[in-house]
Amino acid sequence: LMLATGNIPYTDLQTIYGLVQCTGDIILADCKQCLDTIRSQIPTTCDTAHGCEIATGSCQ
Repeated sequence: LMLATGNIPYTDLQTIYGLVQCTGDIILADCKQCLDTIRSQIPTTCDTAHGCEIATGSCQ
């Protein structure tokens, strides 16, 4: 299992937190490609939600 966390300031009072992970059966390059695909879906899938999860078979 590959896992990473991070955060970024959004406003003076708000922070966006993130967690990404990939299954252990894929290589790092495939994990990065999977996460890039998910990242491109964030604006339309999560929009203005206070919480959001996007998952595929190999990453989330």
